[in-house]
Amino acid sequence: MARRATPLTTQEVVRTARSMIEHGGVEACSMRALATELGVQAPAVYRRVKDKGELLGLVLADSFAEVELPAEGTWQERMAELMRRLRRLLRKHPTLLTLYLASHLRQTDAARLAEVASAPLLDAGFDAEGASFAVTVLSMYTLGMTTVAAALAIDDDEMFEYGLTKMIEGLTPAGGT
Repeated sequence: MARRATPLTTQEVVRTARSMIEHGGVEACSMRALATELGVQAPAVYRRVKDKGELLGLVLADSFAEVELPAEGTWQERMAELMRRLRRLLRKHPTLLTLYLASHLRQTDAARLAEVASAPLLDAGFDAEGASFAVTVLSMYTLGMTTVAAALAIDDDEMFEYGLTKMIEGLTPAGGT
């Protein structure tokens, strides 16, 4: 095998793995197949990621990083739009849902994502526990609705919006209204 012109980066490994997974499923992305796709020997990949579990966690974190927190609006509008963005990502790349449900998101990445998602709630006066619970409930609702709709091949946008609105309306900051 010819030597690469540029050094292999972890980001390149993650992005290539993500592409392989999105096009062929998790099974299509063995470490050996990934190395071949990258034009390197398998040990070069293992210098960037410890094992396939770590790789899948990095792929999931990389994907979720695309879901940006809206910068403007009330906390309710920002949280609703964040959940819509998460839903769009999962609909566009359904394999990510499989990775998430298989618990491939690393704790550090999960904590970072929760921190970002909690920001509008904390700014609105929620305590840390309340913000964390609210993000978890809204995320689980979004994941659940997206999973069921995909499994049944139905368009549930109206129902999703109704439920999301009602859930957010029911949230209140500590000591607030």
